[in-house]
Amino acid sequence: MERIHDMTEDTEPADTMDVIGDICERDQTAFLVASIAALPAEERAAIAELYLGGLTFRAVAVKLGVSLGTLERTVARGLARLEKRLDREQGDVTRRSEFANPEQSRRRREAHGVPAA
Repeated sequence: MERIHDMTEDTEPADTMDVIGDICERDQTAFLVASIAALPAEERAAIAELYLGGLTFRAVAVKLGVSLGTLERTVARGLARLEKRLDREQGDVTRRSEFANPEQSRRRREAHGVPAA
């Protein structure tokens, strides 16, 4: 009888972790791009120029034709929206992982000083 090749024989754990890490990184990038795209136009433009375009606050303010104070408030609002969306997504991930393994989630919350829900 022929032996069926077991893929785990040739696969190093580090290789598997690299693949998982790559997938997670792509998912996070896609989520961030989608989150930025969902922002109102002025917030999206300001954040894109600052954080993706590498421009300074002053250069972005000139480019967008707004005062420095207006730009700072616009960026603050946009970052707050992104943070809220990330928190919501993280909550969804936490709830899904708690459903899968509630005991592990409880220990993780306790280790980080998070009160039980």
